[in-house]
Amino acid sequence: MNMNKIPFVTIIVCTYNGEKHIKDCLDALTKQDYPKDQYEIVVVDDGSTDNTSKVVSKYPVKIIKHRKNLGISSARNTGLRNANVRISRLVQTRLLLESNRCRL
Repeated sequence: MNMNKIPFVTIIVCTYNGEKHIKDCLDALTKQDYPKDQYEIVVVDDGSTDNTSKVVSKYPVKIIKHRKNLGISSARNTGLRNANVRISRLVQTRLLLESNRCRL
């Protein structure tokens, strides 16, 4: 991979009461073989009532919390509005990405 052409990517994880699965998801995302300084992870907690936010707070991610559950479309839009780039990838809590999935 030519390091000069690697675009910055935002990975958006939308979750609602994802306490049981968010750890595995974020573990997989933080172990990508994509350069660490070329991607960010944005987690949108869509009004969870469990300990999702507590688990997420242990990771180097940007977390955005809805006060109440607004649904997946609203969570995705929130994530996209808070992405630092035009290239983004939407991920659900139960999805575990292989280490090379950030590549374009």
